[in-house]
Amino acid sequence: MENIQNKLKIYFFGGAQGVGKTTLLKKISAEKKIPLINTGSYFSNDESIEISKQRFVKDILSYSEKIIIDGHYVGFKYLNNSIEFEKGLSDDELNILINNSAIILILIDLNSFELTKRRKFDSKNRQKDIVNVSKELHLSRTYFYKYCNFTNQFGKVIYNYQFNAAFLEINDLINKN
Repeated sequence: MENIQNKLKIYFFGGAQGVGKTTLLKKISAEKKIPLINTGSYFSNDESIEISKQRFVKDILSYSEKIIIDGHYVGFKYLNNSIEFEKGLSDDELNILINNSAIILILIDLNSFELTKRRKFDSKNRQKDIVNVSKELHLSRTYFYKYCNFTNQFGKVIYNYQFNAAFLEINDLINKN
């Protein structure tokens, strides 16, 4: 059996857009000196989603010790003034990561009202109505638990109502793992 301590350790953070993942993770990455990959940089170009996912998985596995992923458990795209949601990584892509790393799954979460309130002051093009925000949060949680089930591990949910409390919780999690 391969020694898990010699494997790449991936801290995979997901959550709906606007819950504060990037802000938290940039600070953690800088303080811990752990590389940070934001999945948005892979999926905002002209490549197909499948090719972007393959490139993403390959790039992750090029690291040797620890890496923080700022991502999403549910992906979405806009089609004809509506939103279509889908699972972020496929089972095959997850299998590649599981077989080549130790992956720790973390969900950064909020309730629908708080996230809707935050998005009203957000300059980015994100859904701001509570129905779509609620749907995105629900699917993010659903796919998070599917990832946990698929990888046969307990994940960690961190609520980001208070930045400093969430930061300390993430810091403790990384220190223990």
